[in-house]
Amino acid sequence: MIPRIHLIPGINITRYYDSIGVMGDYFRKMGFVVIDHPKFIPFGLSFALNRGFVREIANTVHAADVLIGHSNGAFIANEVSKLTKVKGVVFINGAIERTAKPGYVDFRHNYYSKGDDTLWWTKFTPDWGRAGKVGLKTHDPRDTNISLTAQSPAVRGHADIFDGKHAHFWAPRIGNKILEACGVTITKNIIY
Repeated sequence: MIPRIHLIPGINITRYYDSIGVMGDYFRKMGFVVIDHPKFIPFGLSFALNRGFVREIANTVHAADVLIGHSNGAFIANEVSKLTKVKGVVFINGAIERTAKPGYVDFRHNYYSKGDDTLWWTKFTPDWGRAGKVGLKTHDPRDTNISLTAQSPAVRGHADIFDGKHAHFWAPRIGNKILEACGVTITKNIIY
């Protein structure tokens, strides 16, 4: 069964469809039902607002759903998975601790970019981390790290994956990896 996908943005995103929302069109073409969560969370209020956003999303998910979060959205996705069962979570340049424990999931895919210099300051915050720059370090068999800089076109910056050529390259690969993790037989990899 093809899962529903929830797209969760990072902080200070005023143009959702120019960030993680751009991936939705690719996933829809692959047959996914996409649920957008275009909530604006300002930087200075993120820690205060995150818990409410986590509960809000947790009330909309089903056990077969997959959550995809960018930056702070990755933190939110992981926290949702600790409240309720989801099939999996996908982090894109996630502002999540390298040792963050998984919740009730079958898989976690962590897409990271060594060139992500935005995440350097997360070491000064209580909730965030640098898994989006250097990968998860949990030794949990459900976790898979995927480098965004190891293939061309390499993703260097924190949100570069959402520009035209990167989204065109990476969205189908992320979608295929989700289908594979969900046990959906892929007769032909969908590459645009």
